[in-house]
Amino acid sequence: MLFTLSGLSLIHLTGGPSRLLHLVLEMDSSVVVAMLFLFLAELVKAVRLTLFARSYGLRVPLHWALTARLVGRFFGVLTPAYSGATPARAAVIAAASNMEPGSAFGITTIESLFDTFLPIAVTLILTIPLLPATWLAFLTSLFLASLWLGGIGWVRTDRFVKFVNRRVKTDYACYLLRQRDKFLKSMSSILRNRLVFTIGLTLTLAAHIVETYSILVLSHSATIEPGWSMLESVWKSFLALEISNVMVMSPTPGGALFFEYGLTGVLDPALLVWWRITYVVFSLIPGLLILLLLGRVREYARSLLETEVKTCEASQVL
Repeated sequence: MLFTLSGLSLIHLTGGPSRLLHLVLEMDSSVVVAMLFLFLAELVKAVRLTLFARSYGLRVPLHWALTARLVGRFFGVLTPAYSGATPARAAVIAAASNMEPGSAFGITTIESLFDTFLPIAVTLILTIPLLPATWLAFLTSLFLASLWLGGIGWVRTDRFVKFVNRRVKTDYACYLLRQRDKFLKSMSSILRNRLVFTIGLTLTLAAHIVETYSILVLSHSATIEPGWSMLESVWKSFLALEISNVMVMSPTPGGALFFEYGLTGVLDPALLVWWRITYVVFSLIPGLLILLLLGRVREYARSLLETEVKTCEASQVL
């Protein structure tokens, strides 16, 4: 579905299959350089992940944090609304560090909050002068902000507890609600630590600046130079990146269709083709890591079900 929707939208935006094929065949080494900047940005975010874990008293080695980031990106681009990214990262760091799933999910959710609300803020503010060309990105940002705030707010309420108790078997409901408490506790601990919050925000900004170069090098490729000045290139590259981060969370795998049309008010069609292909290919490469992690994650999940659910059953008896 990702390739089908994206392919159809790119064919339409570039003026036909032959034009799209021509642009793809023109791709040069700048695509590889762009992927390098994307990797460096993920490395910065991996440092941020280790910081968040350590602030909560948990250790996540940097290589596992980076693995979690890349695996999360892979699952994110394959799932609607990028919904698979946060659970995948949580599963990797929980299995690698023998961490409670609720705590792992809380830490990776804080990461997602930083990486979501920065693009939303940038998109809402900077696309206003470009309306109506950027209306899709603007409305998507409003929708995502409401969804995030509403979802986290609901998990914190008694309505969520009643929903779980009604819909889930007693032993598993106990297990799920205990993990919810750990999830909320880990999030609260990180958000209330001003130093960690400030460093986390700084690392987020640094990562997004590094990512900006992934579009900047493409915009200055000899074959698709759109004729921008340097200042205009930096500004449009940064804006395009943040819009990309918003549109990828649209309700299709990898934001397909939404991603392409959401950027038409910012990027030249030729540059959009190169950026979309760069983004998708880089996101899918970490899929190779999944084969190395399946055994470890399965073993971790089995051990959790055997210990946590039994503990909940015992507490129900008592």
